[in-house]
Amino acid sequence: SLETINLLKKTSRSIQPLDLIIRDKTDKEIVRLEMEGNEFQSEIPKIIHQQWKDDDVPKKFWKYREQWFKYFPKGEYEYKLWTDTSARELIVEHYPWFLPTFDGYNHNINRVDATRYFILYHYGGIYADLDYEPLMNFYDYFPHNMVSVIGSPYVWNEKTQNALMSSPQYDPFWVDTFNQLIKNAEKKGANILEVSGPILIDQSMDRSRQPVYVLPCENFQR
Repeated sequence: SLETINLLKKTSRSIQPLDLIIRDKTDKEIVRLEMEGNEFQSEIPKIIHQQWKDDDVPKKFWKYREQWFKYFPKGEYEYKLWTDTSARELIVEHYPWFLPTFDGYNHNINRVDATRYFILYHYGGIYADLDYEPLMNFYDYFPHNMVSVIGSPYVWNEKTQNALMSSPQYDPFWVDTFNQLIKNAEKKGANILEVSGPILIDQSMDRSRQPVYVLPCENFQR
């Protein structure tokens, strides 16, 4: 409810400059992400991120995109369509330490999933799958000082999903998720959902000290 969100907004959360460490499965430090110049901002940038393999979005998704344009009008909101090419360019340019894991995935969906987390860390904003249809502008229903992920209707399998998420820029929760990505990529027997999908998000939430708000499934799913 808006009452809950307003209460969350009043909850102060400031992050002092700190070094964020990425480690491999043996706990050896791979890289240290310095926060200087990458300051956490307690707000959700008005950017809508979506993904497809290239710029030619199939017609079956057009009606959903029109709904986004209707309720989240251009001018007030920026739209970014990420392709397989631009996703890899983001990793190459800004997070090259992750490239061996990124290129080493057996399934492209793992690269697609992982890219979402780097996008939200790097830019902040709202991520939504192309088949997600908004029925209103719900920007004010996101707490602006923490990551939000949508709750899953399949609670026997996972608690959350990565089809709809929001984030402040440079939220350190994603650094914990990056660490989980590296560990799960090398985990024997891990399925796609655990390697990079909803189960990975659940694991990151369980192990992170950073707050994450779960968007109620009954309000954000049909």
